[in-house]
Amino acid sequence: MVFSSATMADKIARFFTVEHSLGMLIAIALITIGYIKCKKQNNHNRVFWFYLIALVIIFASIPWPFREALGVSNWA
Repeated sequence: MVFSSATMADKIARFFTVEHSLGMLIAIALITIGYIKCKKQNNHNRVFWFYLIALVIIFASIPWPFREALGVSNWA
């Protein structure tokens, strides 16, 4: 995928086209890997860590109203 320089220069466009999408795909991959490892090895401690890391990535990828880095100060 090739992104234009205008998309990468704009904070909001970059967040939604690159950071949000990539973060969610990584989280989906971690959840899938954790599920497969738990199914094969029945190791619930390992699946906990995969799911926790995926949850942190999901929370970091959500465009929260208080994220000033996106340039959005008032979502009301």
